[in-house]
Amino acid sequence: MGMYLSYMVFITIIGVASYFVNNLLDLALSVIALILIFSPVLIRKDFSANFPSLIDTLILVYLFLGTYLGSFKSFFERIWWWDILLHLLMGVNIALISFSVIYRLKEVKSHVQLSPFMVAFFSFAISMAAGGIWEIVEYVLDTFFGFELQKPPRIR
Repeated sequence: MGMYLSYMVFITIIGVASYFVNNLLDLALSVIALILIFSPVLIRKDFSANFPSLIDTLILVYLFLGTYLGSFKSFFERIWWWDILLHLLMGVNIALISFSVIYRLKEVKSHVQLSPFMVAFFSFAISMAAGGIWEIVEYVLDTFFGFELQKPPRIR
């Protein structure tokens, strides 16, 4: 809990500073990071699901790697594989969350009968769909709002 609180304060400070220097991309990333920090809590509340603390930790690690190191410390531009690593980590996060939700749905709704293969397949499909939606969001933000989320990394 202390890690979440300290990271939330850290991201809030970065968001406020980004607002005052008119850096809209970092401000938007800070807001998205704050929303994602609370996503496990919201999912638990809506689905009465008990996620493993591993999911919470992976989300926090993803947010730290993506927002702080990736955007604020420019790892996306300096390390060519950074974006690939974060896409992989987010895919794993979404697959674990969807697996937990589907598994919990099977427990709560006794008429839902899925084989282990189908649970894994749906988790994979949800993860791939979320990745595709994220790429569309990046494209829209780049095209209509002038962000540079899809710029190629500098290879040294």
